[in-house]
Amino acid sequence: MTTPSPHPRSPSLTVDVIIEIDDGIVLIERRDPPLGYALPGGFVEYDETVEAAAVREAFEETSLTVTLRALLGVYSDPARDSRQHTTSVVFVAEGHGTLLAGDDAKHAMVVDINALPRELCFDHAQILTDYMAWRRDGKLPAPRLPLSPADRRAIADLAWQTLAATVASPISSVRPAFHGGPLSEPGSCFVSLRNKQGQVRGSMGSVGPSRTLALAVEEMTAAAATSNPQSPIRRSELADMQVEISVLAFTTEVIVASDD
Repeated sequence: MTTPSPHPRSPSLTVDVIIEIDDGIVLIERRDPPLGYALPGGFVEYDETVEAAAVREAFEETSLTVTLRALLGVYSDPARDSRQHTTSVVFVAEGHGTLLAGDDAKHAMVVDINALPRELCFDHAQILTDYMAWRRDGKLPAPRLPLSPADRRAIADLAWQTLAATVASPISSVRPAFHGGPLSEPGSCFVSLRNKQGQVRGSMGSVGPSRTLALAVEEMTAAAATSNPQSPIRRSELADMQVEISVLAFTTEVIVASDD
């Protein structure tokens, strides 16, 4: 049994809400970092239930009154929020009223679940992948365990090799190889390419495990490298480039590959 710490630290409890309305779901564009698109949600207050917090946060950020319909799951990966360790209870809800951004939401919009923006914050790409699977098959997501250090290294090596091959030769010459373990199982990922200054030079992602994780890593890395035809990544940039792979297959964690 683990001995309690004299100065205990616990993850902050949050909620996220998948609001269904007008044949789509509601996303907000965040006003504050981390910037990008996200599900409505926020922190649970003291003496407040998670259900009440979900209804309150949904209204504060979207002006919609929601009826909670289902509990999708609990997401607690320490890397899900770069600011601090948070645990999120995720609900599916039906929205009512007029959509209007509020609180820390810069904009609020209804989007087609099959046409999600690439700049999804936190682990919301994983949450929405699970949501689509639940809607399709009626199965709730199974608990996930973190990838092993060896698996993380294999994913990082595969992404880096794919980037180097794509930059050095036409994308059509990049051919997938066989990879065992988690890389051979169904999965999806988002890939971002950043230079030494932290600027994103390309990004691409897939939602939904329609291919093996190895193929997803290869395809998304190659696509990210060529996503800006006006400013393609050059071979001379490789030494200063980092590949960030957000793996959505097992646990939503960011794996960084570089020229080490």
